[in-house]
Amino acid sequence: MARKRTPEAQAVLDALDEDLAEASKREGKQLSWTAQEAVTLELIAATIDRRVEMVKLYEGATDPKLKVKLSQEVRLLESATVRMLATVKTETPPPMSLRSIKAQKAAYARWAKDA
Repeated sequence: MARKRTPEAQAVLDALDEDLAEASKREGKQLSWTAQEAVTLELIAATIDRRVEMVKLYEGATDPKLKVKLSQEVRLLESATVRMLATVKTETPPPMSLRSIKAQKAAYARWAKDA
């Protein structure tokens, strides 16, 4: 069951979907998220949702100790989001060079001989 997302999280997911759609147009074929990327996108959205909640709590807090703890949690959530976003790629990898293809064939030939 899909969760109701905050506008901030939905904006990030929409932007990533737009990037994937643009990459699909450039490649001339329909690209989609892998299962791993789909899970990562859900984790990113959930982390952004938690961050929004923590920021609201921070803004309403009056106790300095609580504000320090909440600001620490916000920073941790932000860094986690950045790390997860770095793993999501919308571009397809470049094709292998002729040299790499030849090296791969040679390696396969050596392994096949030994078998």
